[in-house]
Amino acid sequence: MDNKILDCIETYLIENDWNYVNDQNKIFCGVNGKNASFKLYFYANEKTEHILILTTIDTKIPDDKKLLVAEYIARANYGLNMGGFELNMETGEVQYKVGMSVRNSILNMEMIEDMIDISVFTSDHYYIGLMEVLFAGKAPSDAIFETENKNEKIEENISQRQH
Repeated sequence: MDNKILDCIETYLIENDWNYVNDQNKIFCGVNGKNASFKLYFYANEKTEHILILTTIDTKIPDDKKLLVAEYIARANYGLNMGGFELNMETGEVQYKVGMSVRNSILNMEMIEDMIDISVFTSDHYYIGLMEVLFAGKAPSDAIFETENKNEKIEENISQRQH
């Protein structure tokens, strides 16, 4: 099956010298943020003309911390403009998901870059707070308050990268 959306994503990755693996139905690669390394998974549905990017965090959440992390994620998600965090309660995997419909439009490199930036910068921005909840015993409400009141803002990081 022709996969024009994944072809466009692959072109972006090639033009920007990214190492990646194309697994027919998805593309995946690693990326480094300021605070952590992440894995990006790109999925495309040609029939519905949707793109999905998942940014995964390697740390698996142990059972005894899942409710605290779920609270942290719920607090982080509240107010996010695009995308959101998810916690798989079975496996303990945390990921950030951002998607876009490209129906009746032409996918371009800027759209792909924006989705990657939003996903990686948001994951990286909330990573330290997640680790503080997980390993330092910080309350989710305190970790979110500190994370969201840092001088560094997600929107500022994205706009700086684009200039």
